[in-house]
Amino acid sequence: MKKTARLLIFPAFIVTTFIISCQNRDKGSKAKTPYAESNGDDANSIIKYNNGLLALDDSRDHYLKSLGSNIRNMRKIFDDPKAPIPYMGIGPYEMPYIPRLGENPSNPPGALNSSDKKFFKDNVAQLNALYAQIKGVYKTMSDYVKAQDYKDDNGAKGKALIDSIDNLGNKYYKLDDQIRAKLSLIADDAECVILKDHPLKEYIYSMKDDRTKVAEINTLLDSCANNYKASEARAQAAFQALKAENEKHTAMTLPGGEQYASQKNNFGRFNEAVNDFLLELKRIMRDASSSGKITDDNLKSLDSKKETIRTYYNNFVD
Repeated sequence: MKKTARLLIFPAFIVTTFIISCQNRDKGSKAKTPYAESNGDDANSIIKYNNGLLALDDSRDHYLKSLGSNIRNMRKIFDDPKAPIPYMGIGPYEMPYIPRLGENPSNPPGALNSSDKKFFKDNVAQLNALYAQIKGVYKTMSDYVKAQDYKDDNGAKGKALIDSIDNLGNKYYKLDDQIRAKLSLIADDAECVILKDHPLKEYIYSMKDDRTKVAEINTLLDSCANNYKASEARAQAAFQALKAENEKHTAMTLPGGEQYASQKNNFGRFNEAVNDFLLELKRIMRDASSSGKITDDNLKSLDSKKETIRTYYNNFVD
């Protein structure tokens, strides 16, 4: 299968679009969809749908990364059935997707027009089916390994199952591209409606900027996991850029008053979570500079930090 971190690109892509487009909108740039004219309730329902789909993507990304790691070990067995069985770990781990109130990726909101509702309903259903197929084929391959049937056919069936997962994964990612690209434009215009007169929009922009940089760093490190030296300079530059932004944003002070007490608390925790990500990133880059590689455990750790950052952002904007 192609690199299973592929799903990480889209949260970063969408967040970046929000920041750039909404800020440019204030300078007179044009909307890209009819949803720029939505009322507040409709815009909120679109954003909620977008966030639900992003959360589902994140949940699946954890599973697909774990699955990819196990498949690499299984490939070693199929290539040499007589070799010692490598450690497989506990198997792919799927972080459960727990919908927030009103989220349902399979049910597009009524704020969308009939054509867009059909697009998302049909394509998300197809995406769900592809994901289920990937899990089903992996289960078959896992049973094949447990029974050591690869000793009977020299791994032939196992290699065919890996090819099947690779094919399904390519279809999954291509369809996800199409869904995310279309939804990003719609959600961008909807978010601009919400942020237009929002008293805390500068704080929201700052958090989105940090989330963008975090997602880009994770994507970069995943792409150079086996050859860190090739991208070390870029990683160091990205680290310094995020560190500078974190220091600037940490110094920002929210308006006083009881009405902003919750946002003040979550803004502080958000910035602390970004700093925690930076500390973990610094440690991982130091180790990778010596070894030349970034381990799966390192990537999982950074993904977990990213998820914590996302949680505090969601708490702020809710």
